[in-house]
Amino acid sequence: MEEVGEKSGAPTDSLGLKSEGVPYSLSRILFRYHGMPAGEVVDHLVFRLAMLIVAGIIIEFLHHGNVSQFLAARELQRRAMTDSLTGLPNRRAMLGKLRAAQSRAVRHGHGYAVIMADLDHFKQVNDTHGHDVGDQGLEELGRRLQQSVRLEDHLARWGGEEFLLLIQDADQQVALAIAKKLRAAVADTPFATSAGALPITISLGLALRGADRHFETVCSRADKALYLAKQNGRNRTEAITGAGAIPSRQVVEGV
Repeated sequence: MEEVGEKSGAPTDSLGLKSEGVPYSLSRILFRYHGMPAGEVVDHLVFRLAMLIVAGIIIEFLHHGNVSQFLAARELQRRAMTDSLTGLPNRRAMLGKLRAAQSRAVRHGHGYAVIMADLDHFKQVNDTHGHDVGDQGLEELGRRLQQSVRLEDHLARWGGEEFLLLIQDADQQVALAIAKKLRAAVADTPFATSAGALPITISLGLALRGADRHFETVCSRADKALYLAKQNGRNRTEAITGAGAIPSRQVVEGV
């Protein structure tokens, strides 16, 4: 009976060696260096190993360099968008949030409100107790305001002793309730400073987006409302609603 040869199994290479597994790899190495002096074999293998090590080091260096550059760039961006004293977003960062809120409002009809908050008699604090104490007051003010806002809203140090809060999807009732909460969070407990406990209050100006085409118009109304709050006794909220040069309504929330 005719013996049937093996028809299956691993493929072979040009040398007739089965091209699979560790034995194949060892066979290739032994065949390649067969007849070479031992010293040349060692030198050749060491050279190849050294090249692999150098390539690995270069790859790791490039990877580490890219990661370091990315992290450094991200840190620079964070610093550029953060107020160094309070740790809050700064004016530049808030401008981006305001643009996004305005675009969202135009596209989807979602409203928003802007609150300008300003520390009362801040110049007097600086003149009486020094700028270090003034800075302590601003830090504590930022902390209290941040603790009083909703997660979906955005707070920033707008400049000097002025802070801006962007309230998402807010109507007049919601915005006034938040303003009242902010004012109470500041006024109800004196600020602990190196000069002792200081009674601190803030004035707030509130504006709701109406049919405004630009967020700058809303911010301008909030600033006018803040000026009214200062004029009318401080430690209070003045709110202006409606668009245009003449506000459609004024709402007052005092002590």
